[in-house]
Amino acid sequence: MKVLFLEDILAEAALNAMLVVNKEGTITLANPTAEVLFGYKKGELTGQKIEVLVPERFRAAHVEQRDSFFADPKIRSLGAGRDLFGCKKDGTEVPIEIGLNPIKTAEEIFVLASVIDITERKKIEQKLKDSAKEIAFLNGQLEQYAYITSHDLKEPLRAMYSYAALLEKKYKEKLDKNADDYINFIVGGAKRMESLINDLLEYTHIGSKRKPLTKTDCNKLLETVLKNLKVVISENNAKVACDSLPEIFTDENQISVLFQNLIVNAIKFTKHGSPEINISCKQEGSDWLFAIKDNGIGIPKEQKERIFQIFQRLHTKEEYEGTGIGLAICKKIVDLHGGKIWVESEEGKGSTFYFTLPMIYS
Repeated sequence: MKVLFLEDILAEAALNAMLVVNKEGTITLANPTAEVLFGYKKGELTGQKIEVLVPERFRAAHVEQRDSFFADPKIRSLGAGRDLFGCKKDGTEVPIEIGLNPIKTAEEIFVLASVIDITERKKIEQKLKDSAKEIAFLNGQLEQYAYITSHDLKEPLRAMYSYAALLEKKYKEKLDKNADDYINFIVGGAKRMESLINDLLEYTHIGSKRKPLTKTDCNKLLETVLKNLKVVISENNAKVACDSLPEIFTDENQISVLFQNLIVNAIKFTKHGSPEINISCKQEGSDWLFAIKDNGIGIPKEQKERIFQIFQRLHTKEEYEGTGIGLAICKKIVDLHGGKIWVESEEGKGSTFYFTLPMIYS
């Protein structure tokens, strides 16, 4: 191979640090970017062993790795997904990624090494990791604060509700109509506030009190859930059909809450006729895809994302009871298990709620 040809290659790739190394590990060519990256003057790298650019603690192993590469020369990438460092002339280290490309000539084999300085990328990655830790910490603090605040609110609320109930019992229809209305407003408001606080406590509990994942037969789990919902199913003449479900590793209590909330919603939001619910599951890629289909009132297209947000309601309390937190709880449970949840629906024609759970837990 002519030296001029190699120089042409290095010139074309001037943005990356480029080194040409022979079988003996000697650097035969280095472009200006490589010299700047490793802190050498022009021409200083040529003739040196490639190990001079390897941190001292890795040099002995690198000689074996170099010999292994020339025994089976092929294109390789090094450093992606793990920490790899180069050594500058002054001994400082720099995080790098390397691409190796064998070049065969009539006389011998060389390796063309493309070296990328990933210092800035590492800084960004570290900032992202630090931000993620900070966000996780703040979320934990926020959940704890919400739990404590909600718990502390229950006592004065209970007292207010008790006295309002006494007023209702003692003075209902004994005062004027306005007084009866006022008492009803107080009692109704206290009941709704209690429901909101209880639901908020349940929401903050999820994740903070998560149990170790255990192998769970979803068929038996669903059977228990349906037994717990026997009264509401009977009162609404609901029909629940279920295909065979898999065994998966989950927090059994959380998945029970997930199924229960989705089934109760399907029953609640059926305006005409008897609720019909079908539960199924199939493998899709590396996930289990669960589907809970109903014949209810459906969801407007523009509201499909909003329904999974905490305390979001699409209907008034007079139309349908509830605080608007059930689906937010479902989303939090699925998120904690590494899955996704969404809905496909057409207003007036029912809904199908889908959620995935990774098969890595199976």
